[in-house]
Amino acid sequence: MQNAFQWVMDPWQSPLVARGGLVAILVGASAGAIGCWVILRDLPYAAESLSHGMFPGLVGAALLGLPIALGGLIGLIIAAGSITAARRWVTEDGHAVAVAITPLLGLGAILALSGPVPPGIGDSLFGDVLAANGADLVAALALAPLLLIVLHGSHWRLLAAGISGRKTRLMDGLLLCLLAVATAAAARSLGALLTVAMIIGPAAAARRLTVRAAPMLWTAALIAGLSAAVGIEVSWHADLATGPTIAICAIIPAGVLAIVKPSGKQT
Repeated sequence: MQNAFQWVMDPWQSPLVARGGLVAILVGASAGAIGCWVILRDLPYAAESLSHGMFPGLVGAALLGLPIALGGLIGLIIAAGSITAARRWVTEDGHAVAVAITPLLGLGAILALSGPVPPGIGDSLFGDVLAANGADLVAALALAPLLLIVLHGSHWRLLAAGISGRKTRLMDGLLLCLLAVATAAAARSLGALLTVAMIIGPAAAARRLTVRAAPMLWTAALIAGLSAAVGIEVSWHADLATGPTIAICAIIPAGVLAIVKPSGKQT
């Protein structure tokens, strides 16, 4: 028993892994909670597209010598605003997202291909948990509770918007902004592209375990946090890339529940 416990604790003996793992757990839990409303509001395409929309911000920050995380956050805010604006003029939500995000992705590609690839872009897109520093941990400790508090405070408004159909664009705009902040916070450790798995996977699993919104949020946050911890363990002992391993672990519960608990048999 002691050997098994030591085996589990081995990764967390490293300060780099402990710090990066805690960041991944915190930002993953908040992303998973937000993911519930992404699914309930039918915004998964917008959530996935935000990670592409941040690309020009990442490249621009690298070219200007600014912090990559700051550029990613600016890019995500622009992407969220673009999606919200496009939905005013385009009837189909999917079309609105495509109209808003495709030009941003093209702009990022133009900037990236205009010269040598700026350093740090790969880590921001695909993550490097071990690169998390003290500032990332402080940001995660501050942002994760803040995002959950905003979700809690907006809970009844989001429910009312879903039931009545009123103020839907306002609520969707709020969710897109929360997604932008969560994705930016996770960009350094999990990567912007892989954060989508943490947003959608745990929420999809929680959706099959309960039909009530409040328990769904906390269940998704718990699944996301556990997925990050398990991903750290697997990547350490199997010598695999940490970010992608966490992303795969975040999707597995939804896949298992889809087989064991098919749609229509939720409780």
